[in-house]
Amino acid sequence: MRINGYVIETMADLRDADLRDADLRCADLRDADLRCADLQGANLQYADLQGANLDFSCWPLWCGSKNVKLDDNQIDQLCLHLVWVWDKAPDSIVIRANQAAERRWVKVK
Repeated sequence: MRINGYVIETMADLRDADLRDADLRCADLRDADLRCADLQGANLQYADLQGANLDFSCWPLWCGSKNVKLDDNQIDQLCLHLVWVWDKAPDSIVIRANQAAERRWVKVK
């Protein structure tokens, strides 16, 4: 993993980290543990979050999350949350949400 030019060889444990307004552009956060991390206002543009655990974290809903690299599991999880708040979600999102729900033992609706 690489953060601000520094190479970190082990998986980053950033559980419960206060990353509000952090500049994480282009950060290599693959496989990082970001459970319960506060990412409000964090700039994640072009960050690689594949394999990172984002459970119970605060996902930035502004352009700071543009071009982030996510894995299929994370995309499925975001689709699940979309379906919970979007009654008219497209079928493709509903399908992914159902797949995520099955793996997590939660209900889509």
